[in-house]
Amino acid sequence: MSDTVFTPIEESESPGPKGRQTNPREGWKWYLGFVLVLIAGIPVLVLLVFYYREVEVTYYMTRNPLEPSSLHMARTAEGVLIGNMRALLATAEELPWGDSPPSPKAVRDTIGKSIQEGQLQSFAGWAVIDKDEHLLATMDTRDIGPYLDQARLMARDLLQTGGHAAFRTIPVPGRSFLVFLLVAVRTGRRALGTGGVLVGLMNLSSQMDRYMLVPKASSSPGLSYLLSSSGLVLASSDHSMVGKNLADLARGSVLDRFRAGKTGSFVRSIDEKPLLFGSTLLADLEGVTLENWFSVLEAPKDVIDAQADRIRLNMDLIVFLLVPAFMGFVLYLLYRSLMT
Repeated sequence: MSDTVFTPIEESESPGPKGRQTNPREGWKWYLGFVLVLIAGIPVLVLLVFYYREVEVTYYMTRNPLEPSSLHMARTAEGVLIGNMRALLATAEELPWGDSPPSPKAVRDTIGKSIQEGQLQSFAGWAVIDKDEHLLATMDTRDIGPYLDQARLMARDLLQTGGHAAFRTIPVPGRSFLVFLLVAVRTGRRALGTGGVLVGLMNLSSQMDRYMLVPKASSSPGLSYLLSSSGLVLASSDHSMVGKNLADLARGSVLDRFRAGKTGSFVRSIDEKPLLFGSTLLADLEGVTLENWFSVLEAPKDVIDAQADRIRLNMDLIVFLLVPAFMGFVLYLLYRSLMT
């Protein structure tokens, strides 16, 4: 017997574990429950994908690529035309118009300076007309000469109405139909009711040609054109349409809509073939042109429908790829839970 009442540490019993021991195999129930929840989520996932698919198709069909493309084309055309008009206005402001009109030499020197500075590169001819409709000077008469009577008429209208600028289209028939544009702006001393008008001539259809969307390259199958409300095709991605009237192209019902000032997306049957249209009004030119102008894109409706079908197919492929992958992951977890 030991002489001490204390038990040595090495002889003492080691304490048992605190709390209840958990069997590792009991966790499979929770694991299996989690797997079953994931399995139940598969139908929900499928329904969500199909719902998203129909939302995408509906959005595409209600906001097809034609309408936003027509808006882009309209804003681009407005920017180009207004920019050219402002360049002509800047030149008109430089004309030395005092109590008497500037001399022909002063007119040509001022216009020549603007040409050298690159401000008038879009124009091919110019004329300056005073308030009595007298022709003060011209430049590049070969281009603007045939249209001087119309230039005088524009000058008269601007001076009588007090406007600052005006556009007038001129269809030019020939082997390749063109549409010219006369741009008239007021010169100096407008506040005194005197001064005159500077008129510039530009080839509108050629100028706009580079800005006409080629629909296939813009995911908008079909063609595009710039149109006046009288039906004149001012420019187009299809050059054979330029200078023609929309009514002569079997699109009289379409033209009626534009004459009423309506824009947006709509469907019309042309030669018993449904066509989808997207159109936008060139709002910045209101009051400058004699009539409203529209940017228009058109495409066979079946092509747009085919694109919607492709959207459905792509979403279906996602379902058939995603669900098996998800199911494989769930089965793997189930296997893990049973083998643990």
